[in-house]
Amino acid sequence: MRTAQLRSEDPTIDWARLRVAVASATDCRMTLARALAAALTCAAVLPAIALAAGGEVEVSLAKKTILVDSHGRFTFPVGCDDLGPSCVGDLRLYTTSQAPPQGALLSVPVAAKAAAKLGVATFTVAAGDDDRVPVQLNATGRRALARRHGKTYIVDLRVRQRDGSGRYSPVVDGTIYLRAR
Repeated sequence: MRTAQLRSEDPTIDWARLRVAVASATDCRMTLARALAAALTCAAVLPAIALAAGGEVEVSLAKKTILVDSHGRFTFPVGCDDLGPSCVGDLRLYTTSQAPPQGALLSVPVAAKAAAKLGVATFTVAAGDDDRVPVQLNATGRRALARRHGKTYIVDLRVRQRDGSGRYSPVVDGTIYLRAR
């Protein structure tokens, strides 16, 4: 069970009831920020708080193309709100869906291929900061990008946040566009 560090000297707050509400909410696999918000709503109090497990990761998927250098490296912007000490997580790149096009005439049914992992990068961002996370494509990703001969390569991006107990929860699951410089 995780607990939140609460800062308040208000004697009217029933701290025991608030701790029980936070503990019961976090047992339901909610993030600590959401669990604390639910607990504070149940307890009908709004003290100044600081979360021990960290804030929420903020990611924006822009429609612009990201340039990748000749070694398969690029940076991706990640932010962290100011609710806790830091945000920890990872970025994962995968190939887009490999299913045959809808309505394609196939003589033999073809199953969709599993998505191949193209790269992974871990990050730690301080609370209230925005940072650029360096990402390195693996050999499969560099080879696939090189086959495009300077054209745009569409890949799936999954951003996950790690909570205090080491479990990952998804933050963003979207598409980004890569192109070799």
